[in-house]
Amino acid sequence: AETVEVVLRTLRMNSFGLWDSVVSQGEELLAAPMTVVCETDRGPATWTAGPKSLQRVTPALARFASSAESPAVRLDARSEIEVDGCMRTVFRLSPGRTPATVAGLRVRIPLKDRAVTLWHVLQSGNIRFNATGAVPAGSGRVWDSSRSGNGAMLGTFLPYIWLGGPERG
Repeated sequence: AETVEVVLRTLRMNSFGLWDSVVSQGEELLAAPMTVVCETDRGPATWTAGPKSLQRVTPALARFASSAESPAVRLDARSEIEVDGCMRTVFRLSPGRTPATVAGLRVRIPLKDRAVTLWHVLQSGNIRFNATGAVPAGSGRVWDSSRSGNGAMLGTFLPYIWLGGPERG
């Protein structure tokens, strides 16, 4: 399996270069695997998993390469996972066998509610007054980045959002 052991966590990788599973202190943190949702002018992309490869570069760094393909779009992913669990993933999109226009692309990260009780959002230009504390209560969409007040330059883009808990991260 494409599994990476990092400090206090075990990560199982998938064809999007993302995580199928994150186990910390014996508990699964994800409610379902992370996915890439792609909307095209013909509707949502249906993905087929491609080849995957995992390489240990150093004791502190692993590289993971993978791909997923739909008739409209191909996604190649390259992930670097550091020993502390920090992961950087770069996606490369290219036309599929029957290309279509990409209307939207997002990463879905379904976390278990009980595993993510705290949050911290970093906004640009204001290092002292960022939202932090308990995750907003409610069901459905309880918050989105349009509430960030991140200025004309960055708009709704937030460079950093942390969701987690006091023990498992």
